[in-house]
Amino acid sequence: MKELFKTFLGYDLKEGIYDFIKDHNDPFVENYEEISKDFDGKISVETMVLSNLCEVLVPKYSTVLDVGCGRCYILNNLLFMEERVGLDVSKNELHFVPKNSDIMKVRAFGENMPFTNSYFDVVLCLDVLEHVRDVERLAFELNRVLRIGGMLLLACPWKQDLSVYDSDEYKKNYKQYRYKHLRSIDYKMIEDLFPRFNLEAQTFITVQSEFHTIKPYSIRFMKLVKQSGQNSPMEL
Repeated sequence: MKELFKTFLGYDLKEGIYDFIKDHNDPFVENYEEISKDFDGKISVETMVLSNLCEVLVPKYSTVLDVGCGRCYILNNLLFMEERVGLDVSKNELHFVPKNSDIMKVRAFGENMPFTNSYFDVVLCLDVLEHVRDVERLAFELNRVLRIGGMLLLACPWKQDLSVYDSDEYKKNYKQYRYKHLRSIDYKMIEDLFPRFNLEAQTFITVQSEFHTIKPYSIRFMKLVKQSGQNSPMEL
């Protein structure tokens, strides 16, 4: 069986979490640990919808990676998988994954995933593209760890007006975190980030928009399939 982890990267294994983040003073990591501690744990309607979509699309007996898995709510609902791996930067979030789960919990950056090339049949990346610091590097890594013909399921805020975070109303009514949504996403960005993928299905999720009282936005969910092509030098 193919090895999951690259052999040249070390990790700490504590409390069932493979921890590849060595700089625990990274402000980005601290930001999302803070958000996790503030989160009340209630599952949003948007997450329920995304979970239902993934259950329909993900084939049984697949190897599945959820990048930015949080508390692994969606992975928990993907039954009969050959292997389920959840990756997140927040150790606190990973601690909420049920102890009796067979999900492998990995703490690492999406821009530098510790997995071998072409390991996964399916990769989930839901509400992550807007958060990471280096979205080009994340896209490269998503491509690298997914096999040819594999399925990439993306969800992200679509054409969001980021000026909302500078508004007085937002600053007055919502807690200010250092890292919020860092970019607005549209078709051009998706095409630029994933040139080796075919967009096979997509839909808008608008159910959560009613809760966005300031400049609401919808979520676009996309199914992309990795095509064969010339590997880059970093993939060889």
